[in-house]
Amino acid sequence: MSEQLIGNYRILEKIGAGGMAKVYLAVHKDVPNLKVILKILSDSRLVERFRQEADKLALLDGNSNICRIKHFFNHGEDIVIAMEYIDGCTLDQKIKKEGRITIEESLRIIRDLLGVLAFAHAKGIYHRDIKPGNIMIDSDGNVKVIDFGIAKAKSDPSLTIAGTSCGTPPYMAPEQFTPSADTNYALIDVYAVGTTLYHMISGELPFKGENEFAIRDAKLFTDPPSLKEKVSAVSKQLSELVIKSLAKNPLDRFSSAKEMIEAVECIRSEQKVEEPTRAVRVDRKPRKKTSSARVFAVAAAVIVATVAVYYGRQLFSGAPVIPPNLLSPASGAVIADNTPTLHWQGTGASDYTLQYATDIGFDDPQTETPIGDTFFVISNNLDNGDYFWRVRSSDGDEYSEAFTFRVQAALETGTVRIAVRPSGDIYFDEELVARNSSGTSVELDAGAHALLLVNNNAVNKEIRDNILVAADTTISRNYTFRMPASPSQPPTQQSPVTTTGELTIGSKPTIGADIYIDGKLQELRKTPSAFRLDPGRHIIRVVLAIDGELRERVDTVTITAGGSEKIIFDFEK
Repeated sequence: MSEQLIGNYRILEKIGAGGMAKVYLAVHKDVPNLKVILKILSDSRLVERFRQEADKLALLDGNSNICRIKHFFNHGEDIVIAMEYIDGCTLDQKIKKEGRITIEESLRIIRDLLGVLAFAHAKGIYHRDIKPGNIMIDSDGNVKVIDFGIAKAKSDPSLTIAGTSCGTPPYMAPEQFTPSADTNYALIDVYAVGTTLYHMISGELPFKGENEFAIRDAKLFTDPPSLKEKVSAVSKQLSELVIKSLAKNPLDRFSSAKEMIEAVECIRSEQKVEEPTRAVRVDRKPRKKTSSARVFAVAAAVIVATVAVYYGRQLFSGAPVIPPNLLSPASGAVIADNTPTLHWQGTGASDYTLQYATDIGFDDPQTETPIGDTFFVISNNLDNGDYFWRVRSSDGDEYSEAFTFRVQAALETGTVRIAVRPSGDIYFDEELVARNSSGTSVELDAGAHALLLVNNNAVNKEIRDNILVAADTTISRNYTFRMPASPSQPPTQQSPVTTTGELTIGSKPTIGADIYIDGKLQELRKTPSAFRLDPGRHIIRVVLAIDGELRERVDTVTITAGGSEKIIFDFEK
């Protein structure tokens, strides 16, 4: 844009351009100290989406951590949003400059970010593109969330073709690549926050790939590298928080931004280094003894010390130590459901107290039960996670050992129904489940699964798909093999009637954009490519990753039988 004056604002400099708008730094012509950011729509086909961004920002204006809208107006044929100017830098710039953000500062930023999302979600608005580039840190250290360009509200009409994605692949949740009508975008924002937290603390992304599809498959079929292995100062609780936020199955994540805030605040309030499991000596309170009692006490102390040293050495050497009367569970055991059973067989020497807690220091024991010298069982319905348990004697002469066990809920399952035409071999996760079948129903663990259909007589001998299974749900999928024409049909002497038209799709300046036709990805076909299409109106979408950001262009084209059309998508605008 050559003009230096846009409405009442004078352009200072162009500071960026995205798939939907050009961005300028400007000042009010009559108030030189009033700086604003002007977003000027660069694609007239996205007018409605641009208006909705402005409307959402107006609805969210009550939150000081959201970049505020100042003005929305037309300038000639252009539509302009004037945004609050933020004196600071993006979180992405901060990470690039510092390499890693301290754990303390990362948790503070994430808490404020989650506060913004909780506020927006309560109003039915979901950002869908949370990433360091859309988070700013102002000169006072305050968090500001920007760019609600692809945010979605519950009341929005669908502006995205069903089955297609929008967002930035490294930060997108697995289900965001192929969204459906029932996709929970609040949990997509939670996933993006977890990815951002991982990136801040480690300086790296949890999932990487050469393109959108490699990143998607990594998210579906692999686990992120342990954050604690990347940064040794990360506590077990923080590492588990990140793992939970990055769960493949949305139902395994935090149920809301608010719930994740509570988990972050809990870690921030503790901020203490986790101690290794160790043997603990319980000292006897001083009491009067006779000379013979003193001799006996010294001997007993030597025996206890010897035993403690023996067990302590074994414990610190890495071998789990379980005295004969600590029956179960063994240290480090995984309990396969939510009702673990703790066993203790007393020796008759004194009364005992059995304890279990969520922390090694037993500051907040979940139970403290006198158990005497008989076989005793305690069953409790516990949440998933690690617990510590120990037995202490009442007279104070016995030392106690702290052992861990992990509670893990039983796996939840869902059902997948497959229909195949004409028929084929059906594999899930490389395991054959049906031979030469036209359909089957399979119960699978909740999570991502790889489907493979094989028909060696078909033109497309294999069909592959990735299916994300949710607990207690049923998913139906239909697939069709393309079969060769029957050789028994006699050749016709008439000239064939052309029933399709040709469409050539290109992009500039970069080749290699992914192509979607009527919402379906054209696998192994990138720009430039030519297609034969049925007559009628078709929606064409191309997607290109530029500097880690997923950009898209959408247009429609009408195909006529025997006709030829050409469409070029310009990513320079």
